[in-house]
Amino acid sequence: MRIFIPALALLAAQLAFAAQVDPPNNAELEQIKVEDQDDRKLGPNKIDWSLVNQRDERRRDRVLQIIKEGSLKTDADYFNAALVFQHAATADDIRLAHALAQVSSRMNPDNKSAAWLVAASWDRLMMRLAQPQWYATQFVKRDGRWVLYQVNEAAVSDEERIRVGARTLSDALKHAEALNLR
Repeated sequence: MRIFIPALALLAAQLAFAAQVDPPNNAELEQIKVEDQDDRKLGPNKIDWSLVNQRDERRRDRVLQIIKEGSLKTDADYFNAALVFQHAATADDIRLAHALAQVSSRMNPDNKSAAWLVAASWDRLMMRLAQPQWYATQFVKRDGRWVLYQVNEAAVSDEERIRVGARTLSDALKHAEALNLR
């Protein structure tokens, strides 16, 4: 019995330490991310972007406050914040999305969604800067049809695109056509 009580105390101390080392994900950020994604569920052809853009701006304002408060603690927090900023219009906001996604990916190298978001935010930044994208993640509407935004085919290989969770160049072109059928 004497060994059991100290062992129980040691286990309780280890659990308390683990809770400090691995803080919980920010529940408010998770909810903001869910709302961001819910706004996009209908697909790009059926969304009222004037309404979604207003909600996006409010979400970014709140996420920026959360960042300034120092409330990003986990890789999921950084990912959720990055995803919200990924949907911004300005290059500065996309730079922030890219930086947040990189932190998330480095905190958890096994997080395939974070690896994809690093690539997608890079592509979006290149697009905002009127440069060709690398990973073939960004699509634009031209003359009423979805097309793959210009790609620098020499920047990365299809193997690298697949490694980060993006499509091959060929599959990205097919995806653009599929968007036009929806």
